[in-house]
Amino acid sequence: MIQQKPHHFLTFLVALSLTACGPLITSVKSTSPASSPLSGTPASSTNTSITTNTFEAGVWTNIGPEGGGIQALVIDPTTPTTLYAGTSGGVFKSADGGEQWSNVNTGLTNTYIGVLAIDPVTSTILYAGAAGAVFKSTDGGEHWSNVGLKYISSSAIAIDPVTPAVVYVGTTDGRVFKSTDGGERWNISTTDPTKNITAPLTTLVIDPATPTTLYAGTDDGSVFKSTNGGETWVNVGPTDRSITALTIDPTTPTTLYAGTWAGGAFKSTNGGRTWASISTGLIATTILTEPNGLTHTMSYAPTIYALTIDPETPTTLYVAAVAGQTVKGVYKSTDGGGTWNASNTGLADTNVRTLAIDPKTSTTLYVGTLGGGMFKSTNGGETWSAVNDRLINTNIGTLVIDPVTPTTLYAAGYHGSGLYQSTDEGGVYKSTDGGSSWNTINTGLDDTHINFLAIDPATPATLYAATIHSGVYKSTNGGETWSSASAGLDGYAITLAIDPKTPTTLYAGTTDNDVFKSTDGGEHWISARISSGSNFVGVLAIDPATPTTLYAAVIMGYTPSGVFKSTNSGTTWDPINTGLTETYISAIAIDPTTTAILYVGTDDGGVFKSTDSGGHWNLSNTGLSNSQVTTLAIDPVTPTNLYAGMNDGSVYKTTNGGGTWNAINDGLKANVTALAIDPMTPTTLYMATHGRGVFVIHQEK
Repeated sequence: MIQQKPHHFLTFLVALSLTACGPLITSVKSTSPASSPLSGTPASSTNTSITTNTFEAGVWTNIGPEGGGIQALVIDPTTPTTLYAGTSGGVFKSADGGEQWSNVNTGLTNTYIGVLAIDPVTSTILYAGAAGAVFKSTDGGEHWSNVGLKYISSSAIAIDPVTPAVVYVGTTDGRVFKSTDGGERWNISTTDPTKNITAPLTTLVIDPATPTTLYAGTDDGSVFKSTNGGETWVNVGPTDRSITALTIDPTTPTTLYAGTWAGGAFKSTNGGRTWASISTGLIATTILTEPNGLTHTMSYAPTIYALTIDPETPTTLYVAAVAGQTVKGVYKSTDGGGTWNASNTGLADTNVRTLAIDPKTSTTLYVGTLGGGMFKSTNGGETWSAVNDRLINTNIGTLVIDPVTPTTLYAAGYHGSGLYQSTDEGGVYKSTDGGSSWNTINTGLDDTHINFLAIDPATPATLYAATIHSGVYKSTNGGETWSSASAGLDGYAITLAIDPKTPTTLYAGTTDNDVFKSTDGGEHWISARISSGSNFVGVLAIDPATPTTLYAAVIMGYTPSGVFKSTNSGTTWDPINTGLTETYISAIAIDPTTTAILYVGTDDGGVFKSTDSGGHWNLSNTGLSNSQVTTLAIDPVTPTNLYAGMNDGSVYKTTNGGGTWNAINDGLKANVTALAIDPMTPTTLYMATHGRGVFVIHQEK
């Protein structure tokens, strides 16, 4: 049995890695969040087919699921069929108008790309912004090099359209860096605090006619203007809401548009001196009825995630907006922002985050979404179609395989990393053909931020999903529909474990209220807590031979972190940490044939092994070059074969029970969050990743 802890639950706990394997070991391929031997799934039933994969023995192959979150999007101004997308899995490039994508990450030491900019003159030159680095490519993204700014987090990049060697980088701490030699050297635009930007920068644009004029949007609702190439800045408004987008009319550069967080859109026709709200058609209204019959109308101004102008007809604008329950997606204005109308036909994911217009054919548009990947319109936004072939950028945190029919796989995850996010992100995916195609299966699943999936070993059509916000959900029909199974459960569900002999008995680890137990298939839960205080339990594992014996990892809380053991089905617990020099536990694996043999993966201490049911632990790291383990998987047929996934994107294998380890990394390009083994063909191993979906490797038998 294997179990791992969540990878994405809280922003400050993003290092946690969530995946679990129950008494059976599973395999998964997907196009979106992933699953685990004992895991669950998301809502809706959208098919996401993947191009047929060619598998090379001993090499990891990326198999989906396609789609995922798009943080940045730029179009080649010279050859507009060439596109670049910035994602949590790095940079993707399409040379055919989005029909097919390839990952172009060579040289990127940080693949979470939030900002992209393309040289308007030499379009093979690009800049990519990430936390702690700015990267540059001079060959159309094929290779990247770090151009400095190592200790900043870039939030905006702007290139001078006349002198493209002049590059500006805005940062999350309110600074603007300027280079006049294409990124070779950087200077802060000004060090005078009275003439500088005073809040985190969110966006940066340059006047196309007068490139020494720049505008910077900030997190506190200000727009700052510089007329001397960033030497000094003046606050020109317009609101107290965070500026999320800025764009300039290409023919009349004194006309600007600004998008805000929950404040709508604004327009200035005098270079930012004054601003007017332009949100007609973007305001959401809801009528609330009190018990006494009185009604109230509530209005919600939209958040504008992206804003762009038609370069041929600048009175035509597009925004990506969200307000309340009724305003979501792409909205179009043909009168300079006077009125807006929805333009979402065919847009399967209306959580739009980026917009780009073909500079030569302005009826062709592209949008990047929060979780559904990329969509394209060739008729000015009237209709949209997905263009995600080989755009595999999903965040998968948990994988499970049907133990009876291993070609049926489940994968689940998320499209963000934080607690306070929309609950329509992420979800569960299912494949019935070994991962060649996937369907989202989220009907009834109100919360699609999935921490963990678990599958009933006796009745594989029964699955459980632990969610970030809403406890546990259960499906009895292979994920086609879900219903809440959280009665009595307190706290956010992080992990699950199913009794292999009595599958109606299951356990849940939570963020602040310890361990819970159900004996009726999740219908009711009771506390099986480790201590009287509040504990974050991130990992659970059940002894497959003696299911009354449980193991739990406390990540933080009232009880000191480490491994705890119960021999009475969770009634009482004892710490078993003798020999563990690192007690931040990320995974637990139990030898299925000799259950006194245990392995734990740790956050910074590598792998430890016990041969006496946790009584004593010994370091088992020979050959491991990284000590930060995110997941473990044990071969159900040959338990001396064990795999460890690491936070640096590497996977290691031991064939002698942890005595020595060797890397199996050919073709591997992403941070590992979960591993799952095909129970009938144990030489087939699946891997879930952050930002690159699922990989598979077929090893020589």
